[in-house]
Amino acid sequence: MRHFIREFLRAPCATGAIAASSGGLASVMAEASRLSNANVVVELGSGTGVFTERILQKLSNGTVFFVLEINPRFVEKTRKRCPNVLIYNDCASNIKSYLKKHGFEKCDCIISGLPFGMFGDDQQRGLLGAISEALSPDGEFLTFSYVGAKLLPAARRFKRNLKKAFSNVSQLPVVWRNIPPAIVYRCLSPAKVDQTVA
Repeated sequence: MRHFIREFLRAPCATGAIAASSGGLASVMAEASRLSNANVVVELGSGTGVFTERILQKLSNGTVFFVLEINPRFVEKTRKRCPNVLIYNDCASNIKSYLKKHGFEKCDCIISGLPFGMFGDDQQRGLLGAISEALSPDGEFLTFSYVGAKLLPAARRFKRNLKKAFSNVSQLPVVWRNIPPAIVYRCLSPAKVDQTVA
């Protein structure tokens, strides 16, 4: 936790939390996704690598997976936790450039630990636009927000922006085991609506 507190105090808008996401939240997001069937997966904002570790456990052999993390200290923490992961110290908005670097135009799944509730409207819409453009027609995007922040203007704006960027946004049950408790959103790209998602 001390790493997150230090980074939060250093740059609260970039870190967004005083504690790493729990294994419970990481498991919920990994289980809610179609990682085992994905060919190309990207994680945005790995923090200390809690999500990264769960993602790696779910991937099939041959899946292309890489991470974008803007904080160099968290890049180091993620590499220490997951030595074999391919991680770039760069902004999530550059996802398309890294897909092209690996020979792809689109990816099948994006899992995000980015603190969208800390971002302004332009930054939220810009990032969500980049994410939506990077997804294949039947791709999926998983992210979360904190229960206690859902009434804040930025959090309400984020939910509205999610619904503008994706044709289907579903909300999973609250993950009470996280600090603070979190709401997971599963979003399907505009070209595909999955009627099986409640």
